[in-house]
Amino acid sequence: MEVLKDVSFRVAPVSRRDAEEMVREIRAWPLLAAYRGSEPADEGAIVEALLRVSRLSCDFPELQELDINPLLVLPKGKGIRAIDCRMTVAEAP
Repeated sequence: MEVLKDVSFRVAPVSRRDAEEMVREIRAWPLLAAYRGSEPADEGAIVEALLRVSRLSCDFPELQELDINPLLVLPKGKGIRAIDCRMTVAEAP
């Protein structure tokens, strides 16, 4: 939640433990974990997305920037949806 300055950073490649910690250390975590009787969000899908983006950044060093915003997190077991995505790739020499 960048607009709220509620972010977490790691250096790629991130481990599963890193990704899990990233999700749980943001201040908005209680909203994802089930707030006032709401269904918990699909934390596993968020972790998996973090792992895949980390791997993507390592496998393709020409990837300079990746912005996924917003990322819609569905209830547990339902996954996530990237609503908009922008990628910047280095030009070939």
